Formats: sequence, C-alpha cells, structure tokens
Amino acid sequence: MQIRHTLLVDQPAERLWEVVADVERYPGFVPGCELVTVTDRNDERYVTDMRIAVKRIAFELRTVTLTRRPEAIAVRLERGPFRNLEIDWSFAPLTSDACRIGFVLTCEFGPLLENSLSGALLERASRRVVDAFIARAERLGAS
Repeated sequence: MQIRHTLLVDQPAERLWEVVADVERYPGFVPGCELVTVTDRNDERYVTDMRIAVKRIAFELRTVTLTRRPEAIAVRLERGPFRNLEIDWSFAPLTSDACRIGFVLTCEFGPLLENSLSGALLERASRRVVDAFIARAERLGAS
C-alpha cells in the first residue's frame, strides 16, 4: 500500500524540515505517538524507538532515519509489526516563506496488524500526522 500527500504550505522548507527531523518532540504533537527514544544519532542518520497507539492498537517499532538537510528525510523500518514501512518526506522551497511538501508512506502490514488496520484508517491517520507537522511549524513561526 502506498499513500501520498503533496501540499503547498506558507512556511519555509527549512522550518518544516526541522520539525520533521526533531523526532524527540513527536509525543507532544504527533497524533498517536506516545514515546520516542533516539538510540544513535549523527548529522545524517538516527535510530529511533517509538511507541505508537492508533485506536485500540498499540505497537512499538524501531526506525532508521536518513536526512539530507533541508530537502529530504527518509524513514525505514528496522523492527516492528509491519512487513515493510517506508516514509519519505521532501521539502521544496517555492519562496523564502513557502514550500511544497511531499509525503509518501509505503507499507505492508505484518500479521499483528493485518486484521486491525485498514488502508482507509491509515490514509486518515497519515493526513492527520502531516497536518500536525504543518501546525507545529506554523506555531513555531508565530513565536
């Protein structure tokens, strides 16, 4: 399954990149994200353990994130209840205060999630998550 969102946003690409890269802050604004621990980090890569709760389903996963500032962030599943999980963010400046965000979620449910999550639920959840990142960038820009 693949889900794509492309949005034009009145925020600088750099600010949105920073919000997405600031994984430790996710529990404060990303719907369903309960806990984040970064176990290894350098300028272009980090490993993250997360606890996610969606509806009545909670699971843990480990991801490896590769960053290319300020254009892209790629998240790859290392361990968790999916057979495959990839998230690709792209940030293209349009002006100094606006950008185009690309979000592509590619996933294949593992046995624990096959009967619990639907494509429609994942589509709605992914849109809420993207909206949460944009709202956070807007709040940071206003302060």
